[in-house]
Amino acid sequence: MPQPTRGQVHVNQALTDVSVAFLQADSKYIARQVFPMLPVEHQSDDYFVYPKGQWFTDEMKVRAPGEPSAGSGYDINTDTYSCKVYALHKLVADQIVANSDPAIDNDADATRFLTQKYLINLEKRWATDFFSTGIWTGSSTGGDITPANLWDTAAGNPVLDVQKELDACEEKTAQRPNVMVVSPSVNRSLRNNEDIKDRLKYVMPFKEADITDQLMAQVLGVGKYLVGRATHNTAVEGATDAMSYVFSSADAALYYAAPSPGIMVPSAGYTFSWSNLIPGGAGQTITSWRDNDRKAQKIEIEAADALKLVASDLGVFFSGAVS
Repeated sequence: MPQPTRGQVHVNQALTDVSVAFLQADSKYIARQVFPMLPVEHQSDDYFVYPKGQWFTDEMKVRAPGEPSAGSGYDINTDTYSCKVYALHKLVADQIVANSDPAIDNDADATRFLTQKYLINLEKRWATDFFSTGIWTGSSTGGDITPANLWDTAAGNPVLDVQKELDACEEKTAQRPNVMVVSPSVNRSLRNNEDIKDRLKYVMPFKEADITDQLMAQVLGVGKYLVGRATHNTAVEGATDAMSYVFSSADAALYYAAPSPGIMVPSAGYTFSWSNLIPGGAGQTITSWRDNDRKAQKIEIEAADALKLVASDLGVFFSGAVS
């Protein structure tokens, strides 16, 4: 055996320029990319709602000489939002810090850990509240839509199906949906749909690898095309990992999302953020303080928001769009 041995000339140590952690890019989370965020001073309040139908009738009449004009009017109702406070912390113990190798930045790692936890929570809540059956009424049928020919079949025509529902929603509300949200399985099928690929040949020198979300939005007739790519572990702690997409269904949806909130501005939904508790407009905050009893630094993330469905007729849900 050659001497000295490998074990004698090198003692394994932790590398200082590389480590491995499974973090998701912010772009994978879509909950904040659909509906505008509206900072609010109080945890709950009312907001005014003008009933839609009264603004679209025609009461104009010919006025006879010397007669008063015809009269009309509208009601004003109210709706309510109520923000809930969400929080999670991680302790960074002094003994752990003192014993850590140079590649470990415990405070920074805890911040990344907590931020990902919050974003996963927000994504799951958004999917439950807005990306599910029995919620949206803006379609041509007033309910959920299952395409007659699924989009991953030879006869599937997603462009026609989507444009029909864009027209239906616009006809009902005067607002044309401007955002499409799809699950990864629907995205795969749409990108491989022969009709869509044929249409894209006239938009660009065609290479399948170059089909961007912007091109998908263009061919489908929406302003924004979003794929819910965030993933999460559904197993309980200690059990074998069970990873899946948050948007794991075969579904898609269309929404009209206001570019920004404002007076008399309709939107399918808003994200109300309690800015007096969580300042800065980011929706969440990270704080850190000393826990002397535990001889540790406590790092905490806190958020206060309300994911609010504002107008159900400004959304269309495609249920089971692919097989």
